Amino acid sequence: MEPRNALRDGFANWLEHIVQGSRVRTGRRLEPFGTSLRNSARLVPWLGQTERGEALTVTDRVQAVADMRAMHLVLGEYPRHRLTALGSATLARWRELGVDNESRDDEIARCAALFGQAARLGVGEYLDMYGFWCELTAIRPAEHWLADVFSLYLPSYLDQSDPSGYNPFRVLIAATGGELGSEQDWRDWAESERDANLAAFVNRIEKARPGGRRAFCQGMEAYRIARTEPRALPGKLAEWGIPHA
Repeated sequence: MEPRNALRDGFANWLEHIVQGSRVRTGRRLEPFGTSLRNSARLVPWLGQTERGEALTVTDRVQAVADMRAMHLVLGEYPRHRLTALGSATLARWRELGVDNESRDDEIARCAALFGQAARLGVGEYLDMYGFWCELTAIRPAEHWLADVFSLYLPSYLDQSDPSGYNPFRVLIAATGGELGSEQDWRDWAESERDANLAAFVNRIEKARPGGRRAFCQGMEAYRIARTEPRALPGKLAEWGIPHA
């Protein structure tokens, strides 16, 4: 069943609630990065400089600290900010694995280590993201969600409720058994309806910048496999290039 056939009563009102002009509210998160920090590579020098009490090598130092604080990696305001337990543990783990660099090739490994330390320390926001990821992988394999940008972002935007309690993610799961629809399904629907809110919704997901989201989800997936299918973990880590010392 296509989304247009499953999402009937309530969906138009839901769109009015989450779409405000060109801005579309995000629902549940699958990554810790903010809009001005899209990957872990930039964190490597910042965390090291914070540890040493040095000035950050970035133009907007206040924003950089705000980004790290939002990720629970530092406490306080610039220039008196300091590493949290998560910040210290993550930097130590990156060094242990030899991924304390700014290489894109090590992005998955850094994200996996970041999530692993957050889980070990019980950081609630990270555990919430992991809970959502586990929900998704119980519906479809991880590869389904990692396949493209649209599949990776669609669940986050759908899984939020309007004041009436309407939640299209839950409606689709119940009606289709987990098929949220392809990018083409949603684009065809938007073009046929000529609804500005629906068009803005689809356009926002199509233009999402994946940044570190895919890598962070892969890191959470590695953690999940380690707890559910440990024998499969070495092969998956090797496939993704994640050091696992």
